[in-house]
Amino acid sequence: MVPLADGTRVHVLESGPAGGAPVVLLSGWGGSAYLYRHNIVPLAKAGLRVIAPELRGHGLSDKPASEDAYSTPAMVHHALAVMDALGLPRASLVGQSMAGRIALGIALAEPARVSKLALISAVGTGTVPGSSLLAFVPSGAYHFVEPFTSRLVFRLVLDRAYGAVGRASKRDLEEYYSQTADPNYLRAVWSLLRQFDWRPLPASEFAKLAMPVLFLTGERDHVVKHGRLASLARGMKGARVIIVPRAGHLVNEEDPEPVNRALVDFLSA
Repeated sequence: MVPLADGTRVHVLESGPAGGAPVVLLSGWGGSAYLYRHNIVPLAKAGLRVIAPELRGHGLSDKPASEDAYSTPAMVHHALAVMDALGLPRASLVGQSMAGRIALGIALAEPARVSKLALISAVGTGTVPGSSLLAFVPSGAYHFVEPFTSRLVFRLVLDRAYGAVGRASKRDLEEYYSQTADPNYLRAVWSLLRQFDWRPLPASEFAKLAMPVLFLTGERDHVVKHGRLASLARGMKGARVIIVPRAGHLVNEEDPEPVNRALVDFLSA
């Protein structure tokens, strides 16, 4: 557990040589460091110092009550504070889904702190269907949803996030569902749904990125549409796009082997 300057405590997993090039793995909405369970060891074996923090509202990290803590600028600032607390003036960032948008925010606001940027099924790269309606959901509505938050609901969400390569196991379901043991978890992820900016960034913002960028997604990602990745990459210097056949939104846990190969090649080059 790592204390930040504002008093927030963040749960962090670390693997690999202490002197290796640092790589920060940021997990998406509703997830935890468990999202990277198939990726941490292969990256560490490649000689990288792998750091997987659970951003506030997730996993074992603190979950502040204020909705303002879960806006996009606030989450970007929080992730930078995590890097500060870990003594990381500069690192490669890997961001999945919502955390891809956070990693993008860091790269745009503090480019000197990002050596490389890997975006996995990242919010901000494409449209998130239905996201425009989230701002109209009442803030206290999670009280009505909470009694119906069950393993079945988590199973349906995971099935939607997977493609046709694999399916989340019973163990996976229990790991994700276990976060609901914290009474503040649902409120935190509900606040993120309302406060976070799920819209795609304009291509002009991507063109500002000077560091190497890897776009990685599943062919059957139904959560973040990836139709414009190729055009975004063409407008950037040296950006790469990898689309894993038949995989879904959680591509790095559904089909980890091609993802690990791509990440090791990209981050170790």
